[in-house]
Amino acid sequence: MSAPHVPGSPPWTIRWNIRWIAGFGAFLLVLGFAWFWYRRPVRSNAVDRMAPMIQAGTGSPLRLGPLATQLPGKIVYAANPDGQFDLFVLEHGRVSPLVTSPAQESYPRWSPDGKRVVFQRKTAGNWDVWIYELDTGREIQVTASPNNEENPAWYPDGRRVIFDTDGAPRRQLFTCDVQTGECRQITRGRLSRNILADVSPDGRTIALTSNQWWGWSLGLYEPGTDTWTMLVKGHSCRPAWSPNGRWITFVHMGWDHKGDIALWDTSAGKFTNLTPNRPDTYDYDPRWSPDGKWIVFQTTTHKEKGNWDLWVLRLRDRSATPLIQSPAQELYPDWTRS
Repeated sequence: MSAPHVPGSPPWTIRWNIRWIAGFGAFLLVLGFAWFWYRRPVRSNAVDRMAPMIQAGTGSPLRLGPLATQLPGKIVYAANPDGQFDLFVLEHGRVSPLVTSPAQESYPRWSPDGKRVVFQRKTAGNWDVWIYELDTGREIQVTASPNNEENPAWYPDGRRVIFDTDGAPRRQLFTCDVQTGECRQITRGRLSRNILADVSPDGRTIALTSNQWWGWSLGLYEPGTDTWTMLVKGHSCRPAWSPNGRWITFVHMGWDHKGDIALWDTSAGKFTNLTPNRPDTYDYDPRWSPDGKWIVFQTTTHKEKGNWDLWVLRLRDRSATPLIQSPAQELYPDWTRS
């Protein structure tokens, strides 16, 4: 027997049709939102909320920390003492300009022999990958496209560089032979982005930042076998291999929700916090010293409006010390032995 009809209310068939139409409309709304999210343009900075917000400098009275004259090798970094980002080098307690131009230069990385620096340069509204030769002063343009090629790093053979670009779906990794100019795509993902790569010392494994595991995560990719491994799920980015290949340092936001320098032990399969006593700072972009005893990184107390300086972390006792401080922004350090 059907339910009695209540006077003043619509028949049950009409009520059912209204619910069905409302449910189907909600489904279409969710589907449309998902499609809009998938098709939305990826920010050219390639790192979304992971990237530090950089603002113009206000002059450059440098203050060097007590270890600036004692640390081995050379540290290259990007800074904007005059309001525009160029590349500088710290060596034996002295800071010198390395690459300057009317364009913007950023994200420098030393070649394995320390004789070249790969970096990104912004001209005509987009970033390209360039190489600077220290011996000759020659600048070599590696990529030239209307897309943004960013975050370059070297392979240990010194012949190839790896970078991420928005010229592929979402954002993916490419490699380029610096001698032949031949470039090829090595990661793919219609629903994921793979960025900020660093190649292991043996050249077989790529540590990278990927959002294919829900949120920015630390992962490994082996192009030779097309094998993916998720190391740390969520809140993780910007990996860097140790010189001996046993460790990976990276940024983890899960502890203080700002950014700590973390250390992944490849033999033990776990990670630890190297900066647990810095709850008020955003610590980013760690890079190893050539002897594996130190880590240089950038830090600030306010990600959007703060001033980024360079600090060094001693692995032996996990003590952090200021290295370069100024009213300008010091970013993306990298270390070489030569």
